[in-house]
This record gives sequence, C-alpha cells and structure tokens, in this order.
Amino acid sequence: MNNKNFWDAMQDLSPALFKTYAAINKLADNEVGYCFATNESISIKLNKHEKSISRDISELIELGYLFANQIKIGFKVIERRLYTAENIKTYMNDQKNISNLIKTTMVEKDKIFYYYNETNSTGNKSVTRKYTGNKIEDGTGNNYEERTGNKNVTVTNTNITNTNSTTTEINTEQKKESSSSQFLNILDSSTKANILSSNPNITEEEFNTLYEKCKLEVQQGFAKNLNSILVQSVRGLWNFQAKKILPKSTTQKPKAEKAIVTIANDCIDFYKCFKDYNTHDEIIQKFKKSCIGMEEELINNYTEKVIKALKEVG
Repeated sequence: MNNKNFWDAMQDLSPALFKTYAAINKLADNEVGYCFATNESISIKLNKHEKSISRDISELIELGYLFANQIKIGFKVIERRLYTAENIKTYMNDQKNISNLIKTTMVEKDKIFYYYNETNSTGNKSVTRKYTGNKIEDGTGNNYEERTGNKNVTVTNTNITNTNSTTTEINTEQKKESSSSQFLNILDSSTKANILSSNPNITEEEFNTLYEKCKLEVQQGFAKNLNSILVQSVRGLWNFQAKKILPKSTTQKPKAEKAIVTIANDCIDFYKCFKDYNTHDEIIQKFKKSCIGMEEELINNYTEKVIKALKEVG
C-alpha cells in the first residue's frame, strides 16, 4: 500500500491541495483516529467551495495520501471516514470491521465531551478522552499527552475497565444528547463545548439563526473562521456586518421593471413616428420580442399598458 505521510505531502502537493490535506490531517488527529467531517464542514473551515473540497479529496485518495471508508445503511451513506498514513492501522481495522461500524457521535457527561463509536460501545478499550489544555484524559482516569508537532501520543495505562454499567451510562447520555444538543453535532468537539459552556440552554432555533448569520459573515468576507465567530456570537461579542442575500427574483425585479418600461416607451415612441407604416399588432409583437427572457407576468402587465397607449395615439 503506497501510503504517504505529512512530510511527503509538504514536498509533493500544490499549495491549494496541501491546504486541504493539512486540514483533514488535523481533523483526523483525534481519539478515534480519523476525520469524519463532511465536505461542507471542511469547505467552511478552509473558505473553499464544497466542489473543490470533493475534487481535492478524490485526488488525495488517488495519490495515496488519504484512505476512506463509508458507513452505510442500505444504499445511504451516513458517514465517511478519512484516514491519513499516520492512522493506517485504524483504517485497516475499520475496513475489516466495516459491517459493524456505527456513526461517530459525541456524548456529554459531567460537562465533558466524548467521541462515541463502535470501539467504545463493544467492550473494547475506551479511547474517549477529555480535552484539558494540552493534556488529554479518558473516562477511566488515564493520562495522555496530546500529539503536538513531531511528538507522538504517550499513553500511561493504569486501570482500564469497561463494564456494562459504563456502557449503559454512555447509552443514556447519548439518548439525552439526541434530545437536547444533537443539532450541534455538525460542529467539532471543542466548538460545541465552548458554545454549551457559554449558553447551556441554547435552542436549535437560536443556534440555526446564528449559524446562518455567521455563514453570511464568512461568505461575504467579514470573517474567516466560522467556528470562531459562532462562539463569539453566542457570547454576544460579534458585531454582524453581512447583509442578507435576497432571492434573485426580488433583487432583479426593480432592474427588470426599469428595463421593460424603457422598452415600452421606445415602442410607443416608434409607433408615434411611424404609425402609418405599422399596425398595433406589429408594435405589440416587436415589444414582446424585445422582452424575451423577462418574467411572463411582467411582460403581460406591460403589454396591456402598451396596448392602451397605442389606442390613445390612434
């Protein structure tokens, strides 16, 4: 298997492709060992078009920088996992266990957020961890040192247990989360934690309103990092500057109406000058031909006005 690492990517890939790879590599550097962010989520983080992210990922897989597994229910893909060379063992294990994979979610317990997948739901060693600065702890009190730069993750195993009661607690917390803050699962764990710590009672409606406003801020160039301004907006610290983009029909209507008035006036003036050589029907046909591409309702309204004006001229 021709798997290439981060340093190969730095030398071989174009700046734009490396930027996508670096983002996925960062998102895969977590306790579960893969990136499960959607193309939309990655595109927002990088301020790139979603189609560009899709093309980049396909190229990175083809070049051997990424590996992918898909979790399906029937023919529907419910999660895609992307693995880098550093996580090749996780990729191989997941590929062997593909029929037993479940969608990755987060569980909140005592204000601590845990990733939850098939690994910690089957009685295997738990890999869920608590983020505290540069230190990480799992649910059993084991200490980890977060990988930073060229450092590898150091694990000190003292007492790992996984009982039915623990699994029951996680399942209970998962159900609780699904009915309360599941709508925040489109965010990464740290952003979700910051939002809930700032406003534990935030509703889905409040979040969706802020999320759409923050997306406009990024799209219109008033901000670069969606997650960052989301947290600030929840805390009431962000001053929104972006303007809501109106539907095309609304924004273009005044321009279209102005144009059709000009066309109508030109046709009426033309008839005044050459009425001996043109009938009303010929002028109406000329008017309609000049309005091709405009809204039918607008054309019909002004056709009646032109007919009325032509009758007044005689």
